[in-house]
Amino acid sequence: MFQRLSREFNLQPVQKTKRERVTVEPEDLQAMISEWTDKKVKTEVAEESEEGPSQKRKKKFNTSGAKKVSRREELLSEIKEDGGASRICSKMLEMISNTCKFQPNGAISGFFQLLVNELSIIRSVFVEKSRCDEFNELLKKLREEEDFEPFAEVLAEEKSCNPISSSEVSTSEISSFDAAEFWEEE
Repeated sequence: MFQRLSREFNLQPVQKTKRERVTVEPEDLQAMISEWTDKKVKTEVAEESEEGPSQKRKKKFNTSGAKKVSRREELLSEIKEDGGASRICSKMLEMISNTCKFQPNGAISGFFQLLVNELSIIRSVFVEKSRCDEFNELLKKLREEEDFEPFAEVLAEEKSCNPISSSEVSTSEISSFDAAEFWEEE
């Protein structure tokens, strides 16, 4: 049987090798960490002296050297595009839907908190650009559809993300009172 298997699968004998065990003492780790921090401080001081004292703000760069753009700036540029507001809302609905599908019992409150933060950023951008209709429709879908129930419960509990009211954006059809009571309604 073994000969037949060795012909079909080209079996080779197993060779065991021993690896040398490497141990690192806590003192060695501490020395390496302090060496790295010293290098980091030296490079920061060198960069600061090259830039001059007038530029105290640290510039954020990604690995390609381009300036990092904040999420708020991304949303501001996307909302300017044709259909940008509805695209932002549909992406948000998709993210919430995917999160609710994987944990229907709401056990992943950390992810829900990230989504609440994202929703708050979106809300502030929509208020700034006076685009209330798309955002208010998004919240209505979250409250009414069963798929979003775990996330809607988190929003209702926190009451941190209400619809955009007419006091914030003049074109809004929702009064300040209705916006405040939005998550209380059944």
